[in-house]
Amino acid sequence: MQTNSEKKARRLSKLLAAYIRKTITPEEKEELDEWIGASERNLRLFQELSDPARIKLALEILADPDQK
Repeated sequence: MQTNSEKKARRLSKLLAAYIRKTITPEEKEELDEWIGASERNLRLFQELSDPARIKLALEILADPDQK
C-alpha cells in the first residue's frame, strides 16, 4: 500500500512528465504551479528536473546501458 508521500510523488512525476512532453492540461498546469509555488525547494527541484540539458543527458544515459 502506498503512503500519502508516495502518492504525492507519483502524482508530481505524472505532472512533470506531462509538462515536459507538452501534453499537460490547464488543470494539471495549475496543480503543478501550486506545487512549484509552495516552496523554494519545490521551485529548485522543478527547475532541475525540467532542464532540457539534464533531460537530454538522462535520455542518452538510458539509451546506452554500458555508459558509466
